[in-house]
Amino acid sequence: GMQLKGFVTPLVALFVFSPHARRPGFTSLLSARAMATTGSRALLPDSDWADELKTALKRNDKHMHSKYVQLATVTKEGLPAVRTVVFRGWVPMKPGSQEGGAGGSAVAAGLADIGAAPAQAAGAASEAADDMQEEVKVDGAALHLKFITDLRSQKMQQSKMAEVCWYFTDTREQFRLSGELIMVTEEEEREALQRQRVGMWKSISENARAQFVWPDPGIERLPDADDEADFKNCETSRDVPAKNFVLVLLKPNKVDRLLLKGFPQKRTVWASEDKEGLQWTRSDVNP
Repeated sequence: GMQLKGFVTPLVALFVFSPHARRPGFTSLLSARAMATTGSRALLPDSDWADELKTALKRNDKHMHSKYVQLATVTKEGLPAVRTVVFRGWVPMKPGSQEGGAGGSAVAAGLADIGAAPAQAAGAASEAADDMQEEVKVDGAALHLKFITDLRSQKMQQSKMAEVCWYFTDTREQFRLSGELIMVTEEEEREALQRQRVGMWKSISENARAQFVWPDPGIERLPDADDEADFKNCETSRDVPAKNFVLVLLKPNKVDRLLLKGFPQKRTVWASEDKEGLQWTRSDVNP
């Protein structure tokens, strides 16, 4: 009979000689088992953390505060800085395009207006939540989270490496997403990113747009300042973003989810294995 050489592993021998190898699905099962040999750490071809996050958003969508997250950065002095921002949807980014941005990424073609601002009226809360659950996965594209900020804000001068902390009260789960911030300003030359910026500007309310032409934030407010002149009747164009309007994209490279319900608590960590954010490992860890 045939003899196995020393370099042929028992796993390969099983595949070659087992009659089960001819059964449909056996190859994929074998591949899954091979991945599992590294313990609970598995290499994934896609960012399934986004599915978990979208599910959490959907299950908590009756609460407007489920769209508010804490965004932490580091100042030039090395001090922590944190603030609450509004999650405004998703955008898939593809690597290797000539329209490429940070790390050679570009907004996937035809997806310039995916994602939505939170509802401006209480009655529209469910509709806005549904918009943010829209399936936006694109083959060969990494999902980014969308936020907005003012060009004059302090975060524009701080680290581009950042972390978002998100807690959902109904399902009692926390997500921490760390990665790189991409700031899309008026000077952005890549058309795909500029379309994203314009689309986001159009999606926010008139009152929200007006804030970008208010006096410079953080400047001392004098006692004789004219509130009416400074903060009311601030006109903006719906079609042309104010120069201070910045679209912020977070490109995650690590996601940490902690589920507090049940005993014991469950914790999962995803880590990006490539700079494009297309290959991820998923590990179950101690809470």
